[in-house]
Order: sequence, then structure tokens, then C-alpha cells
Amino acid sequence: MLLDLVIEDQDVGLKRLRDGDVAACLCANPQPIAGARCVPLGQMTYLPLATPAYVNRHFPDGPNEAAFRQAPAIVYGPNDRLQHRFLAHCGYHGAFPYHLCPSSEGFVRLARAGLGYGMIPRMQTAAQLASGELAS
Repeated sequence: MLLDLVIEDQDVGLKRLRDGDVAACLCANPQPIAGARCVPLGQMTYLPLATPAYVNRHFPDGPNEAAFRQAPAIVYGPNDRLQHRFLAHCGYHGAFPYHLCPSSEGFVRLARAGLGYGMIPRMQTAAQLASGELAS
């Protein structure tokens, strides 16, 4: 189930920047808006992660339409589209159950507790991946 994705949700951040709600934003769009500049910061790799027990229980035959319809995901917030992009990459475009968790630490805790799978930065979970506590 391993897949690398790059953050590409520029719509929300750039909209807020254009509207004057924020003074800066992080996004994948290399083109600055009028009056702004782009500074490359690097790349963040997200992986679909869950506990091995969760993967065995919900994805015994790997990622497929039936599993995506039933397996609870973890989504950061209502504007977070990483999970949707991951599912689309796997060929699934339907609805899926999910928990909202607008905390990066809480997001990892939910995954570690076996409550769902989610798109988590590789660098944030290096120890859990190395120990086998989380799997892709």
C-alpha cells in the first residue's frame, strides 16, 4: 500500500492569501500571486499509514474499492484533500468513513491506536515505521 504524495492543496492557502486573511502560506504552487514571492522550502512525503493489525483487518486483500468504502480513514480537516488524492490514485472516487483530527500529534495517536489509516508525513513517523508500529 506504499505511496508517496506531495502536498498540493494550494487552493485553500492561496485563497486566504489573496483574500488578505494570512500574510504567508505553504503550498505546492511555484507561481507567486501578485505582490508575493515563492521560496522553495523542500518536499514533504506523505504515506498512508496504520497499525499492522488495522491493515490486516481492513485491507486483507490490499487496497480496493470494498475496503475503502468500509475502512475508517483519518482526515486532518474539512479542507484536507490528501486522503481523497490517495484514494483517487488507487482508482477509488467514492465516499469513505473518516474521523476528523486537526492535530498532527493527535492524527498519529489515532493511527497508532488502530482507529484509522491516514496520510502522515514520513519524517513525523520515522520511529514508528522503523519499529513496525505503523505500516504502509
